[in-house]
Amino acid sequence: MKRGLALIIAAYIAFMTYGLELYVWGDEGVLEFKRLSLYKQRLEENLKALEKNEISLSREAESLQYSAEKVALYARKLGYFKPAEQHLQVDGMHLKQDYYVVGELVKPYKSTNVDQNVFRIIALFTGGIAYVFFRYRTQDNSRKR
Repeated sequence: MKRGLALIIAAYIAFMTYGLELYVWGDEGVLEFKRLSLYKQRLEENLKALEKNEISLSREAESLQYSAEKVALYARKLGYFKPAEQHLQVDGMHLKQDYYVVGELVKPYKSTNVDQNVFRIIALFTGGIAYVFFRYRTQDNSRKR
């Protein structure tokens, strides 16, 4: 095969290799898209949990506005009692306290940056191998004839 055709085939193979590398491992490639989709799913799940919390907390706040008994109950949990009330504390007995789960802490998305020069070097190396293969393959065929 002539040098020009071997060079064209080698350049084509180098460009296709580089394109495939970018498509799979690039900054906007398939693997990065998959990671971004998983991050989006985690954010959506966290948002749904926060919306549920918001609904329950708004109901509780509304009930505290209109119910004096509920306010007194929460005050007792915090340790406030009416002057005539007695406070009984049993040693060794710890009552479970109610804690609110505010939401999962989702860290900001950080993409993995792959150095593009690595892709270029691999593509050039692949193109060089293809050039050598097609260049010297034709010389072997011409010697056999």
